[in-house]
Amino acid sequence: MNRKELLEYAIENDGQYSRMDIMLEDMMEMGLIRTLMKLRRADNTYESTLSLVNTVVDEVAKAQLILDRIRIMYGGSEKNENEKLCEIAEHLGVAYTPKIKEEL
Repeated sequence: MNRKELLEYAIENDGQYSRMDIMLEDMMEMGLIRTLMKLRRADNTYESTLSLVNTVVDEVAKAQLILDRIRIMYGGSEKNENEKLCEIAEHLGVAYTPKIKEEL
């Protein structure tokens, strides 16, 4: 089973609306924002920073999987994502060429 098949199976197995409730709860409980705030306030010791960075990486992975399941449930958002990337590039005054994104 590949990544996309696994995410689709998770959606089908739990039911679309039940899955959405679970994903919303997961996003609310997610420690990403809390960890980013701790990282901003962290003393600059290597050990504390490394630990928080590792937690951020883990939380980002969890968030990405939730967002990918939402994208599967409601359709791709590549066009929207490219529009937002173009807005960022325009704001920064740099050129950006949208690329076709790989499958989830």
